Amino acid sequence: MTNSIKNEWDALINEMSYEDQVASKADVLALQFLGVVDQKMEEINMTKKELAAKIGTSASFITQLFRGDRKPNWNILAKMSLELDLDFKVFTEEQFQEKVKEELQRYGVFEGGSEMRVAEPNVGFGKKSE
Repeated sequence: MTNSIKNEWDALINEMSYEDQVASKADVLALQFLGVVDQKMEEINMTKKELAAKIGTSASFITQLFRGDRKPNWNILAKMSLELDLDFKVFTEEQFQEKVKEELQRYGVFEGGSEMRVAEPNVGFGKKSE
């Protein structure tokens, strides 16, 4: 996200009432969880109707969740997690960035410091002709 877009987004959010900010944040959280569920369903070729049957709810309720008309509660997410063999992890943005840095360091892509940079490859191409 570019700085100007981020600034405009921040300004828009700051103009919202507290209740609207809470509702917006709840929508984003629900969509993040359901996005993971949707990916897993695609991987295993499961339909929304099949998921509904497995977790003991109606296909129309599942459709409402994925359209954003309703929000899943913790029990629905837990059932989805069990039926789809998903293990949800929750991280703050800072924790997530730290995990990314750790993984990049593990693979030699990130080398210390405060800025991310690609590590120089250690590859020799032979001597230059003179």
